[in-house]
Amino acid sequence: MTKEELREYRWLVKNIANLEDRLLELESIATKITTTLQQDVVDCSSNQSKMADQVASIIELQDTINEQLTKMYALQKKLQDKICDMPEREKCLLTLKYIEGLTWEEVAVEMGYSWQHIHRLHSIALRMLNKKRR
Repeated sequence: MTKEELREYRWLVKNIANLEDRLLELESIATKITTTLQQDVVDCSSNQSKMADQVASIIELQDTINEQLTKMYALQKKLQDKICDMPEREKCLLTLKYIEGLTWEEVAVEMGYSWQHIHRLHSIALRMLNKKRR
């Protein structure tokens, strides 16, 4: 497990959150189109086309989210498997930073260490992960 893999996990989580926000936007737009369809019977074909396009966008986005989730869960399992045998302090640090997504300052407060000491511990934890990889 490398630092790049740890970062990749964090970015996957962030990207999935962004995709889910976009999905909510698309669903909101679809709801507005549905309301328009119910009120506007005159030009039904263009509204139905808008609705079909919106549904297609929603389905495509849901598929993308599912692919990203699958990748994220696999990487999360790999990360958890690697850190489960580590000393508790290092395990806590890596979990707070990469699984829970806390900032360095939040990790320091949570663990009761200075910001500088957290970075020293992080270096130690990364070296431990790299030794496990070999």
